[in-house]
Amino acid sequence: MLEKYGTKKFVLVFVITFLALMAAGLSQTANQSTISERDIGGSKTVNGVKTDSKLDEKLSTNSIEVWYQFLNFNSKSGSLSTNVYIWPSSDLARIFSSSTITKVPISVFIDNLSPVTSFEFKSGDSIGAIPIDLDNTNPLGLKNSNEKYYPFDQYSLDTYVKLKNGNRASEIIGNSSNTYEFFWPSQVPGFVFDIWRGATFADTYNWFDNEAYQEERISGQRENGEISLLIKVSRSNSVKFASILIYLGMLLSCSALLIITVYVWRSKRPSSITALVWAAAQILGLFQLRELLPDNPREGILLDLYIFYPGVIVSLLCAAVLSIIWVKHEDFRI
Repeated sequence: MLEKYGTKKFVLVFVITFLALMAAGLSQTANQSTISERDIGGSKTVNGVKTDSKLDEKLSTNSIEVWYQFLNFNSKSGSLSTNVYIWPSSDLARIFSSSTITKVPISVFIDNLSPVTSFEFKSGDSIGAIPIDLDNTNPLGLKNSNEKYYPFDQYSLDTYVKLKNGNRASEIIGNSSNTYEFFWPSQVPGFVFDIWRGATFADTYNWFDNEAYQEERISGQRENGEISLLIKVSRSNSVKFASILIYLGMLLSCSALLIITVYVWRSKRPSSITALVWAAAQILGLFQLRELLPDNPREGILLDLYIFYPGVIVSLLCAAVLSIIWVKHEDFRI
């Protein structure tokens, strides 16, 4: 008797501890989106907050900063919607809180999915946010760069920017602008972004070459007004936790229904209308659980093939078996 009580107590403590740890993990990760700048020799920034005084001094004149604001990532198409802000130094433009008015002509090339990649601004033009879409070209060659691997899918994108400016006396644009890129805190829930700067603008190096990440080569490219960025997109830990819990719930509920069905079929438990109601609710519940998945992945991902669809089939078979047994049973009591 004591052994039986001790076993139940152990199981209860284990379940409570497990749920507490999972809740703690979810609360720590929340559904926050983060940006990590992982390149060696890059500016010392944390979510777009500059802390590098040498870089600030370097960008004080004849420079154009580029600020990225990530808005949305579509895992189905593999595209990242972004606002790009062109931020010239005070000698090149009059600066406001969210826009600038140029004092000299400025030209910008931004590699993106839009048919418009080049932008030219005359002296006196206002420059606000430039909306662009970046494509999942997968320069890292990631094997799980497809939504079917949800929630462990990952994507890689690269983009390039070229900046030039002129002078007040002429509308001719021929000077390369000293530049650097920064990032606002991401507002894309459910995703985390890892960013590397590189010296790959002229195709001399690619993202697998160690030389592309050397500080002097990156600095030389920036001084010529050229930006090369590599972006890796992954699901946040909270999305992974939540999706695993949901599919685990599917497994447990289907296993419980299957066990009950086997016991009823072997006449170790009586057939009842309650079991039939449970089976019907189970089928509907599986579809409702599937809809709770964060970021609404498309149907047919690998976890669907291995867990969701087999769970629906098992539940339908269990419902059919329970129905046949209940109909054939001579005792019609509920």
